[in-house]
Amino acid sequence: MASPSPWLTNVGASSSRFYWENNNNNFSSETQKTKDIKVPVAITAFPKEIYKAPESWSRQAYPSLVYYS
Repeated sequence: MASPSPWLTNVGASSSRFYWENNNNNFSSETQKTKDIKVPVAITAFPKEIYKAPESWSRQAYPSLVYYS
């Protein structure tokens, strides 16, 4: 039997902690200062993402967005 990939193991607790600790935080583009990012930005939203931001919102938050998928 093949052992599971190390990338897929031991991530559940850390990802759960991230969502738990940031549940009530304000993640708006204003507080994250996304408009100050000067390098090109690319966003890929995967089919089973917990939250998939609309492309229009992403373009508004990241003026330097060059790729959205």
